[in-house]
Amino acid sequence: MSEIYVVGGSDFTLGFYLTGIRNIVNVVEKKDVERTFLKLSSNTNIGIIITDNITVSKLPTVLKKKVENSVKPITVVLSEDDSSQDNLRDMVKRSIGVDLWKKK
Repeated sequence: MSEIYVVGGSDFTLGFYLTGIRNIVNVVEKKDVERTFLKLSSNTNIGIIITDNITVSKLPTVLKKKVENSVKPITVVLSEDDSSQDNLRDMVKRSIGVDLWKKK
């Protein structure tokens, strides 16, 4: 079974910890964010990495593209704006090959 990891600042990760997810990585510094994503993206036991747009914005461009295009582990980037739903839709479609959202 694939593992779920949550990566971000403590304000972001706290809610996930309270829901029972124990694979939490709190990162603040840019170098820690890069090191964490390099380590997690090469781990074949991880299926999903949940993070926020603030954390992803700290990644170098090349690594950010690698993370965004990865299928395993898939990285789900959550944000407070409306573009997050489109981002999630694209990730699900890329991961399973099916568009689950009904077109309006």
